[in-house]
Amino acid sequence: MRAALIVLLLTFATQAGAENKQTNFRGVILNLPKPDNLCVVENYGSTSEIFEMQSAIQRKAGNKLLAFYDDCLHLESAINGSYEANSPEWQFVVAYDPNSDAETIFKNYSTQRFNEEIAAGISDLDINEILKRVEQGVNQTHKDFSYDGNIVFGKPIDLGVLEIGDAVFQGMIVNISNGNDDFLVGGIFSYLLVNGVFISAYKYKKYKSKQTMIDLLSDAKFYVAKVVHLN
Repeated sequence: MRAALIVLLLTFATQAGAENKQTNFRGVILNLPKPDNLCVVENYGSTSEIFEMQSAIQRKAGNKLLAFYDDCLHLESAINGSYEANSPEWQFVVAYDPNSDAETIFKNYSTQRFNEEIAAGISDLDINEILKRVEQGVNQTHKDFSYDGNIVFGKPIDLGVLEIGDAVFQGMIVNISNGNDDFLVGGIFSYLLVNGVFISAYKYKKYKSKQTMIDLLSDAKFYVAKVVHLN
């Protein structure tokens, strides 16, 4: 029985390890787990253009895209050429990487100091102005990639800081129009410091009810916990 348990644990550890992505950001090794129930959008092969388009959007926002995950059926349809703009659920993981001389590795920051400064900064944000810049960046990138379709963000419901722990968790609900369809999206944004790197995990899901945000926050907290303990 003991031998069987060891084999089971070793098999589980091997499978879990295979789902983790190791990446290097400015000399810092980061281990990123795959979120449950989502598939990896790779930066090579059949999904390389999808990854590069999202990477370009993040570069415009001063971030480096480290990992991209999408609903598995939605990703499969994209690979097969029947791309639908409206994914039911997706997630980006990015590192703060502005195109300037600004500090990007925060080795002297404690988690408490980082959380306090991020939480204070969120309260000062003009979310409408930020979404306007994001909308412009997305639509310009679509144009650069000859993608036929613009998006328009409606007035957001800013839920502010929902919780502070291993990360600062911010919530938002916004209506998105792509010309063919309007739909509400809930988002939980997790900001955390990993080995001195400012990491943001943006998790989105089509909004159905208040339960959507409860589930998103639970998923975000679980994901952050895995990141923290992998690094």
